[in-house]
Formats: sequence, structure tokens, C-alpha cells
Amino acid sequence: GSYSLTNQIIKYTQGWGCSIFLGEPWSEVDALREVFVRLVPSGAEPTFKKVDAVTHEVFTEMTDFKSRYSAQRVPVVVSGAGEHLGIRHFSSEYLSQQCGTATVSLVEYNSSTTEVWGGITDHIDGTIPLSDFLSKLSTDFEHSGFIHDWSLPTHCPDILSSLVVPKQFSLDYLRITGHSCRYQKSWPSLFIGKANRKTTLQTASLATHSWFVQVEGRRRWRIVEPSDVMLLYPNPYSYGVDLFDIDFDKYPLARLLTVREVITSPGDLLFIPSEAVYQSDGVPGQESSENSITFSNTYMDETCFSESLKSTQEAGTIDEMVHDLARQLLALNESGLLPTNEATHSFSWEEYKSQTLPRLAKPEERELDTTEMIVVYGLLGLTIVFSIVAFWIYRDFV
Repeated sequence: GSYSLTNQIIKYTQGWGCSIFLGEPWSEVDALREVFVRLVPSGAEPTFKKVDAVTHEVFTEMTDFKSRYSAQRVPVVVSGAGEHLGIRHFSSEYLSQQCGTATVSLVEYNSSTTEVWGGITDHIDGTIPLSDFLSKLSTDFEHSGFIHDWSLPTHCPDILSSLVVPKQFSLDYLRITGHSCRYQKSWPSLFIGKANRKTTLQTASLATHSWFVQVEGRRRWRIVEPSDVMLLYPNPYSYGVDLFDIDFDKYPLARLLTVREVITSPGDLLFIPSEAVYQSDGVPGQESSENSITFSNTYMDETCFSESLKSTQEAGTIDEMVHDLARQLLALNESGLLPTNEATHSFSWEEYKSQTLPRLAKPEERELDTTEMIVVYGLLGLTIVFSIVAFWIYRDFV
């Protein structure tokens, strides 16, 4: 029918204009959308599905996570995992005590803003100490400021000493690149704000996988797979669609979306695969006094390497440091040094951040046997004899 035909066309052309780096033909994409809109069945509505859910116990024993989730680009929520990862105590009070003097740059999320990256704009409070912001949140229930992707290795590294990285996420190519790569110190990070505040649509940098742990508050997430990205009306900076308030008159193709949704509570871990687009909001009926603290990390392994390398190469055309990362990743891949084995155990923070490349095995050293010695010395003797003869012939000739 027209529905499946439209979806096939959209998915076939979803790569058009998705790059925010290379200046794709946006006018052509818009023209295609206008054609496809005519095929959208009247009254069509987005399809909502629940995110797969497993318990921490099942997750811990899982040996097929890559083939089941990350390689298939399927999100999953793990209930109670945060209790075992050494970050459940990252409460407002704890962060204020341990990192309170560190500064944070506050932002606001604005879905109607399409001329700035991610719809993220500076908040009126600007840059203030973390403890001041947390204090404001406890008294001003309408505060619109948000801490977005605040790097812990950069601003408050000491609190990561207790972190445990699940074995499913331990292998990270970003960790084994040269120290000139800034992405080694970009994550893990924190997102902090009022629990009832909505973010804009986001996707992980460099097409990496992401995992989030809810520390405080509850969040409602909506996730769209990469093949549906053009139905979100992307532009060079962000996306037009708001998944929690879709304007179907303005964005009619959004009727064809398939959206996965889930609510995360404190202690829940949410895995979001490479190139998926996601947005989070508060939970209906949530108390205005409730705050949200979300721990975030990204990683790159073989299941997203080709997409990450392409994204890195594109971003590298305008950023020299990203270009250096792309060069390193390409060289490591061509040399066959990028590991693909899954870790057998969870990593401590020290193990995780200290990952190194496996080295090429050295040839086994051994002594030559008698026959080999005779051949070697025989060849050496012949070389000497021929050299002497050649010398005498040359002298006589001269």
C-alpha cells in the first residue's frame, strides 16, 4: 500500500541531507518530502513501541549483547543496573560536596529554535558554580536551566574512582587512540536539571553507542531508529520534530514514524545505539520539586565502527582534532590492531581509561640448527671468495 511504499522511499533516501558537516542538498531533500507527503495515508499516526527491558541479573550474565542489541541497533533498558556501577550515590548533595566549586555553563532546550546546534541556547544565569545551580534547583521549581553533557573527567575526575563500566560497554576505541584526542576526556558526563524539563532531539557525537544511568528523578524517553531520521525533518543544526508534541500540519511525514519509548527510574540503565535519535521529558504527574540527574557515557566498538569512522571523517573536514582522530582510527583499522573481543569482566574506571592497543606478536626467537648454520656460513664464505676474485680481476683490468 501507499504506507509501505512511502516508508521504503523515505528509508532509501534517509541519508540525504543528514550530514551537518558537508553541506548536503537540503533544497532537494525538501522537494522530495513534498512529493512523499502526498502518499501519506490520511489519519496515519506514529507507531509507539516499548523499549526492550531486562533485569540487572540477566544483563550481567548476557553473552550475546552485541549480536542482540548493539549490532542490531536495538535500545534496551536494564532495571537496577545503576546500583552496581558505583554511581548511584551521585546525588545532588554528593555532587555539591565533591564538585561544588567546579563551574557549569547552563543551557536551555528550545525545540522551536532551528538555527543553533541541537536547539540548545545559553541560559540567562550563564556560567556559575555547580553548588549554586543545585541550590537554585532546590528552591526554584520553575528553573529552566540545564547542565548539558558536563564532562566529569575534565571538571570533577575524582568522583569517577568508584565507577564500574559493564563488560558489554568496556571495549572503547576512543580510549585507545592517542592522548591528543579530546574525546578521551569528554565522557562520562552528567545531565542535570528539573525532572519535568524537556530536552530537544539529540544523537550521540561521532555515531557512537550511548548508555545512560538515571541517578535522581525519572525521565520519559522516546527513541527513533536511524532509518526514520528523515521523518524528523533534520536541518543542518537540529531536527524540526518534537517527539512529545508533534505538529503534524507542519511535519506530516512524522505520521510514519516508529518510536520506542520507556520511562527510566533511579538505578535504571538505558542503552541507545549508534545513530539513533532520542529525546527525553518529565513523567506526567511528576512533582515540580523533583530534580533529574542522568549519568551518560559513549563508546565505539566494532559494531558501530564503520558509521563512526564516516562521521569522524566528515566532522574532520572542519575540525583538525577530529581529523586527527579519524586518521588514527583509519590507520589502526588498516593495521588490524583494533580489538573485537568482548571483555570477560566489568572494568574499574582505572582499567577502562587505561585501555591500550594489543601489540603485534614478535616472531619467536630460536637458535639455528646445524644444517642451517652450515648453509649460512657456506654462503658467507662464497660471498667472501667471490669478492676477492672480483677485486683481483678489477685490479688486473685497471
